[in-house]
Amino acid sequence: MRTRPKRAWGLAILLALLGLPSLLAAQVHVPIIVYTGLALHTVYPLAREPTNVTVLCTPAVNPLDIDLATMQVQEVPIGGLCARADVNADGCQDLLCNVDTPRLGMTCQTTTLTLTATLTDGTTITGTDHVTPQPCPQP
Repeated sequence: MRTRPKRAWGLAILLALLGLPSLLAAQVHVPIIVYTGLALHTVYPLAREPTNVTVLCTPAVNPLDIDLATMQVQEVPIGGLCARADVNADGCQDLLCNVDTPRLGMTCQTTTLTLTATLTDGTTITGTDHVTPQPCPQP
């Protein structure tokens, strides 16, 4: 049986003592699509309707393996308001979720929204979408 070299254990202990154990954990980027209403990548900061966040299936991540209790957008919990659908016709189920728009704290300067979550195997995932806030005055 092979064991981890002592130097690696020392690094793991040091990172844990510094409060940085997440540097050792796997983290995977996932593609997401964010929108409010019908226009993809467009958000309405003043809207009362939910903002839609879709996590697309990839060879590395099956969105149905996401622990919904850990799923957040801009640190706002999704709250389990999700459905399954193959939105891009690739034969794999994607995860469509809603998040409370006012709680996101978006402004006309918001250009990205980031999702974080943990898979059931403990892998951390992140996804970022570049968005256009509407209606906002153009510079």
